[in-house]
Amino acid sequence: MRSSQFSRGVPDLKGQTDYYHRHLRIEGNRFDTFDVPLVFAISTRGLVFSNNTIRYNNDYKAWKQPPFILRRCTDVKVTGNRVINAPRPWSRDKVFDLQLTPEDGVEYRK
Repeated sequence: MRSSQFSRGVPDLKGQTDYYHRHLRIEGNRFDTFDVPLVFAISTRGLVFSNNTIRYNNDYKAWKQPPFILRRCTDVKVTGNRVINAPRPWSRDKVFDLQLTPEDGVEYRK
């Protein structure tokens, strides 16, 4: 599925006056991945991704996508996650693809 197909359910992101999704929490999980987006959020306020363990593997060819694609989101907190064997070190400028999402709407701490 192409990423443009994901936004069909939430039309006119630029013109929205409110957020479609709210108060999502992803906490205390273990993810085994080969470098695909972990979270693709659209029109979301109040997303927390914390205290998870993310273990990268080489089972498949990497897609070289950032772990978080945020399309018109705010009040996002990505904190306290443990990352193992990442193909690229996690840093604020490497883990997010912010689309219609303000920089100050995202809190990132290791």
